[in-house]
Amino acid sequence: MLSSRYDNDEKPLLRLNELQLRMKHQVEKKIKNGIYEFEEVPCPVCKEQRFELLAKKDRYGLYMPVVICKDCGLIQTNPRMNQISYNEFYNVECRKLYIGTESPTDNFFKDQYNYGQGIFEYLRNNSIINSFQDLFVLEVGCGAEGILRYFEEKGCRVKGIDLDQSYIEYGTHHYDLDLSVGTIDTLEIDERPDLIIYSQVL
Repeated sequence: MLSSRYDNDEKPLLRLNELQLRMKHQVEKKIKNGIYEFEEVPCPVCKEQRFELLAKKDRYGLYMPVVICKDCGLIQTNPRMNQISYNEFYNVECRKLYIGTESPTDNFFKDQYNYGQGIFEYLRNNSIINSFQDLFVLEVGCGAEGILRYFEEKGCRVKGIDLDQSYIEYGTHHYDLDLSVGTIDTLEIDERPDLIIYSQVL
């Protein structure tokens, strides 16, 4: 382990508001009661299973073992929540814990929108994509979807998926975006995307 400050003492490294503290305790209770289950997996890069522990908690003081693969050097969470647990965590507690608000806000959407502009400018200025007209853009973990809104305004066709029902409803209701609840494994589309955005997902 890097040092004793990364041990699982349940102490957050950030100042949390009342909602965040409530979500933190809710997650801890679900872990303790076995509602949130963890699984050990091989390294996704080299498929080996030789790891060295770096940390046992995240910045919120929640149990999150972080290891480094001794064979390829990839830093990863392991063991990690299984997919059923992740689905519930991202739908119920995740953004309330991370953002500290009960529901999506206009400010959150605007932050995403501005971030989308940054992604767009990077792709254009570096000649990674020459024409955005009718480009099919998929975002995984899209949230309320300010990023896709910016790309849509630039002539792209967009699709977003996320596990948080309330954020999906915000984006579809307020901006009529093509969003759905799910993961890349449950996604059903008729064509291959030209661009896939993973922002703060991996």
